[in-house]
Amino acid sequence: SLLRHYECSICVEPLACAVTLLPCGHNFCYACIAGYFTNSQVKRCPSCQSTEVDLAHSVPNRLAENTVYELLMQRGVEGEGQLLVSWQQRVQAGQDAKGRDEAAIAAQQQIVPAPGEKRKKKNKHKKK
Repeated sequence: SLLRHYECSICVEPLACAVTLLPCGHNFCYACIAGYFTNSQVKRCPSCQSTEVDLAHSVPNRLAENTVYELLMQRGVEGEGQLLVSWQQRVQAGQDAKGRDEAAIAAQQQIVPAPGEKRKKKNKHKKK
């Protein structure tokens, strides 16, 4: 089936909340690759072992996700609707994980001063 070309090599399920790692171009479910990187000391692409990858520089793969959706819709019409429901739940879990990660990165960027800058302290007691 065409759907096997759109499987995540980590979970071996249809890509859900698909992202492409750069520069290697391999695709994974967001939740799978985020979990993989969290549990790995060295950030490597699980497919090609490239160490030049970074989840922060991954890009959403909407073409893959839309193709998976269409293929699963066809299967649902053919009586395999449970696969579509499971995939939709995994997409939601991936979107939730991505939202949490983005919020954590944004919070970290507000706390950590830019290189060469000192963090400004708020003076609670202003002189009059």
